[in-house]
Amino acid sequence: MILQNPVSRAILRIILPYVVLAGLWILLSDRLLGFLPLGVAAHTQWSIYKGLAFVFVTAFLLSALLRTELNAGARLIFLRSAILFLFSP
Repeated sequence: MILQNPVSRAILRIILPYVVLAGLWILLSDRLLGFLPLGVAAHTQWSIYKGLAFVFVTAFLLSALLRTELNAGARLIFLRSAILFLFSP
């Protein structure tokens, strides 16, 4: 199965939160924008702001998720090295 591979599990731990939060952002922000009494020009301008905010928020989210995965990988490498060092003849 695909989830037996540690790399696949790490990718899934990054992709799933991104997909959920990005999907919610798009659905909810578009719905909220639709409720506001805006003209066409203002609606377009706010859509641009919303898109830029999406880019910044998802960049922050992805950097946090990647940092977590990389730190976990570094800890695992350190622990494996320490075990090998301690138990080597």
